[in-house]
Amino acid sequence: MMDQVKIVGAVINQRKFMLLVVILTLLPGTKQIRPKLLSKCYAKSKNPIECNPEFENVALKKRVEVSETCGLEGREPFCRLVEEENTVSRVCDVCEATGRRSHPASYLTDINNKHNLTYWQSRTFQSGEDQNREVELTISFEKEYEISYIYMQFYSPRPAAMVIYKSMNHGRTWVPYQYYAENCLRRFHKPYKREANETNEQEVLCSEDFNSLYPFSLGALVFNPKDGRPSEDDFEHSFILQNWVTATDIKIVLAGLHDIPRNPTTLSRISRESRSAIEARQGRRRLTEIPRGGVTRGGRAVATRASKTELRHTGVRVSGGTDILVSNPGATSTPYSFGSSSYYAINDISIGGVCKCNGHADRCIKKKGKMVCDCKHKTTGPNCETCKAFHKDRPPKRATKTNANECIACNCNMHAKRCRFSADLFEKSGGTSGGVCVKCRHNTHGRYCHKCKPGFYRNNKTKSMSNRRACRPCNCNPVGSLGRHCDQVTGQCICKQHVTRRRCNYCVKGYKQTDSPDAPCARIPVVTGATTARPACPRTCSSSKAVRIPPAKYCKMEYAVMVRVTGKIKIGRRTSITYQVLRVFKRGAMRLKKKEMIDIQVRDRVLQCLCPRLRVNRTYLLLGKYARSDGNLRMTIDKNSVIISWLNKYKKMLRRVAKRARKRSKC
Repeated sequence: MMDQVKIVGAVINQRKFMLLVVILTLLPGTKQIRPKLLSKCYAKSKNPIECNPEFENVALKKRVEVSETCGLEGREPFCRLVEEENTVSRVCDVCEATGRRSHPASYLTDINNKHNLTYWQSRTFQSGEDQNREVELTISFEKEYEISYIYMQFYSPRPAAMVIYKSMNHGRTWVPYQYYAENCLRRFHKPYKREANETNEQEVLCSEDFNSLYPFSLGALVFNPKDGRPSEDDFEHSFILQNWVTATDIKIVLAGLHDIPRNPTTLSRISRESRSAIEARQGRRRLTEIPRGGVTRGGRAVATRASKTELRHTGVRVSGGTDILVSNPGATSTPYSFGSSSYYAINDISIGGVCKCNGHADRCIKKKGKMVCDCKHKTTGPNCETCKAFHKDRPPKRATKTNANECIACNCNMHAKRCRFSADLFEKSGGTSGGVCVKCRHNTHGRYCHKCKPGFYRNNKTKSMSNRRACRPCNCNPVGSLGRHCDQVTGQCICKQHVTRRRCNYCVKGYKQTDSPDAPCARIPVVTGATTARPACPRTCSSSKAVRIPPAKYCKMEYAVMVRVTGKIKIGRRTSITYQVLRVFKRGAMRLKKKEMIDIQVRDRVLQCLCPRLRVNRTYLLLGKYARSDGNLRMTIDKNSVIISWLNKYKKMLRRVAKRARKRSKC
C-alpha cells in the first residue's frame, strides 16, 4: 500500500514539473518566444547584403516653423472659393488664435482625419498689399534623409509662384531645389524645363505644371527630385544623384498669389475652361470628382481633411456680396467686412523618404540625443559613411543590390588596433588593398606592422610575426657599437674597430680595452726578450679546502659577512664588484642589512692576488675592514682581506671563533 502511494505521489510531482516547464516557456521574458532577430543586413547564410531603413513620411508630426499664421493678431475674416454644380461661390469664416477656428502650423503634418479636417492658413492679404509677399515654411528632419517626393495639398488655390529649398547642414546654408511659377521666365528668369542637362545632374528646374488658379481647393503639388535626371535609372551607382536627393531640412517659400476675380461668373468661367483643358490633356477622359474618403497618390490612398459641409463652418454662403455675418453658437452675431480670398492654406505636407544609411543599416536610432544609423557591415558614422577604425583596407562604398561593399579589416599582424586608408597604395595594388596600420605596438613598424622597429631584431624563437614577442631588443653596447641599431634578422650590432661579438661588448683577440670611447680596444704590445714579470703576490692560492681563521685575525676584521657576487664591471684600472649580503656575522660600525646590494671597487693588482678568484653567482665568506670616503664608511677589499668560498659548515666555525674572540681582552 505504501509503495502505491509513493508511485502516485511521484506521478503527481512529475506532472507539476511538466506544467511548470510549460508555463515558464510561455512567459514573455523567456528566450523561447523572443528569439534573436536577424538583421536585414545579412542573409540567412550570414553574408552581408544591402539594407535600408523603412520608407516613411519624414514630415509626419514634425515641427514646422512658419513665418506667419492667421489669427495671431486678432480675429481675421476670410473667404474661400467653393465649386458646386458648376457654380463657384464664397464661403466665409473667421480665423482665431485658439480654438476650433485656429489654423496653426501643427496642422500641416498631423494625422489626416476626413471627419475632422485641419489645415494651416497664412494671414489674409488685404487690398493694396503686395501679392508677392513671401511666406516661409521650414521642416527639419534632424538627420540626412534621401527624399523620394514632396507632396502638398492646398486648401486654398495653389500659389502663382513657389520655391522649394533644401539644406544638407541642418539649416546653415540653403540651395534651391525646385521652382514653380505660372511663367518661369518672367517670374524667375529661368526657362520651363522638365529634364536636366546630361552635363549638369543637379540642375535646378522650373515647372509650370502646378500653379494654375484652378482647382480652388484641394489642389495637389508633387515634386520628385529624381524625375528628369539623367541617372534616374542608375541611382545606386550615381553619387551625384544620391547627393541631390539628400537633405536635412526642407524650406518651402510661397512667393506669389493669383489675382482672384471678385465676380462669381468669372470664377465659374475659369472653372469650366480649366476642366476642359484638363480633359483634353487626359485624352477626353471625364475628370472624376474628388471622393469624400480621400484622393489617391501613386496608387496609395491619401486621406483628405474635410467635406464641403465642414468647409462652411458657421459662416453664411454669399455670392457676390460685400458683407458677411459670421455666427457663433451661443454668442451675439458680429458684423465683419467681406473677407478676402487672398491667402495661403495648406491641408497636408508629406515628404516621403528613407533615413540615409548608404545601404549599411536597416534602422535609425536616437543616440546621445541625435538620430544616427544603426550601422552594420563594419561601418560607422551618422550615415554609415566611413569604415570602423580597423576596417579601412578599402574605401567606404554604398551598398548595392549585387555587392554589400562591406568594410575589410586591415592586416596588422595583431600589433595595431587602428589603420588608415591610402588612395595611392590602393591604386598601386590594383584596387585590392589600401590599409596602413597606425601606432604599431610590440616594437614593430611598417605598413602591416611586419618589421621590427630600429633597435630591435626578429626573434627567431617565435614562429609567427603576429606573436607579441616577435621583436627582441638589440641591446648594443654603447661603447663598443656605432649605434643602437642592429641587423633585423641576426641582431648583429654595428661594432667599432677591433670590437666583436653580437652586442659589440668584447675586444678581438690581441686587443685590450682602453679608456677612450672612440677607440675602445687597443693592440696589446708585444715584449721581446725577457718575459713579462707577473705581479708579485704575497701568497699563492692553494687547492686545499682546509680553512682556519685564528681568533686574533677575526678580532682585527671590522666586518664578517656571507655574500653572493652578482656582477663585475671593469672601470679603468679598477673593477666594480657588486655583492648581495646574505648573512651578517659581524657588522662593526656600519649597519649592514640582509639582502642589501653593495658595490666595492677593487684595484686590478689586488684582485689578481685574491684567493680564491671571485666569480659571478658564487657565494663567499668575506672578512675585511671599512674605509672612509667622502665622509661615509665603505666596505673595502685589500691584500689583508679574507675571502673564502662558502660552505655550510662555516656557520659553526664562525660561532666558535666569535665566542673565543669575545674572551680575549682586546677583541
